[in-house]
Amino acid sequence: MKGLLKKDHILLRDYFFLFVMLDIAISVMIGGTLLLTQPEKAVMDVSRLAIISHFLLTMVQSLVNQTFNDDEKSGFLANAFTQPVAREDYVKAKYILALQLTGVFAGIHTIGIFIGLVLRKEPLPSDAMMLLAEIFIIALAGATIISFSSISLFMKFGGGKKGIGIRLIVVAPMIITYLIWAMNLSRDNIELNISLPAIVTLLSFGVILLLVPMSFKWAERREV
Repeated sequence: MKGLLKKDHILLRDYFFLFVMLDIAISVMIGGTLLLTQPEKAVMDVSRLAIISHFLLTMVQSLVNQTFNDDEKSGFLANAFTQPVAREDYVKAKYILALQLTGVFAGIHTIGIFIGLVLRKEPLPSDAMMLLAEIFIIALAGATIISFSSISLFMKFGGGKKGIGIRLIVVAPMIITYLIWAMNLSRDNIELNISLPAIVTLLSFGVILLLVPMSFKWAERREV
């Protein structure tokens, strides 16, 4: 399995650099927003960060999907599944890769948030800090859910048009929900609005609990 992970790391080397640079730019924007926001506007400014933070949702999935595309185009998938490479190890390696990527991008976001908060002249109000923590947790959970669902559905449908369509059907409602929530969040109804993405995230976690074990069965049955 280490060899499979190493192969994906090499495949993603160029893509990964570009995405890291993009994530650093996003994190600088987040830190700058937290640094410059005024106390009386803190909740509104923090709520707008949700739109920026949720780019994390698509970054990890895009990179994981790229490894599937490279595996199919290069013929690696067909060769690996006919050689003494356990399909279970192939699936595990993809899930580990998704967790590694999520950790890297989340770490960069954390640094941006930390710098913005440390350099502030006065602390953020408690309600803004609570909202910031909720946004971060939901973005992290969402990135994991979307990348895991993408891996599971690839094992079932492959990387063709059908597989892409299925993945869009799964991830689109979550992303749309988060964006609507982020754009409409206001100081007067934080508790009401934060419950919407939280409920969607919990329901999505329930789906993942079913998809992840199924992905190993789909990989064993898959023809290449």
